[in-house]
Amino acid sequence: MRKLVATLTFLAVLALPATALAQPHWYRGTNAQVTVYVEKTRVGATNWSYVKRAGIEWALSSRIRVVFVQHCPSRYYCVKVYEGSSTRPLAGWATLNYDPKTNLAWYGSLHLNNRYLTSASTRRKTACHELGHAFGLGHRRTGRTCMRDGFTTLYGHPDATDYANLRRIYA
Repeated sequence: MRKLVATLTFLAVLALPATALAQPHWYRGTNAQVTVYVEKTRVGATNWSYVKRAGIEWALSSRIRVVFVQHCPSRYYCVKVYEGSSTRPLAGWATLNYDPKTNLAWYGSLHLNNRYLTSASTRRKTACHELGHAFGLGHRRTGRTCMRDGFTTLYGHPDATDYANLRRIYA
């Protein structure tokens, strides 16, 4: 019986979209959209332009409003963007500070690793991918989406499933 329950649980987790699992996300209350400020903290003009392009595409969702700022108006609802060269084997990473009991985020950061951002396509994909994480999305295994992990596919845009997942998270 235990093996059956374990197998069914495993299959159920595989069948669920990443957003159905408790992903950290921003609180939007009764508003139609959550507003997230993206701050140009320590990032050059080239990478910042890719972050802005990605933010504009994510804002096509009816649930996310992205505001680009030089300084966040408060420490809440803010994602700070950094770049640098790191020995980490990642092109980028996003972090969210959130309450683990509610999964509600209040602050985040996005890091771009210049060691791996050697072309326009890797910059576009990484900026889109990490912003997707900052908005609460997990990795995807399929689709023509920037939320697929790694560089085997360099899709630089969210797809319809990403927007649907944002609607689910921010219902």
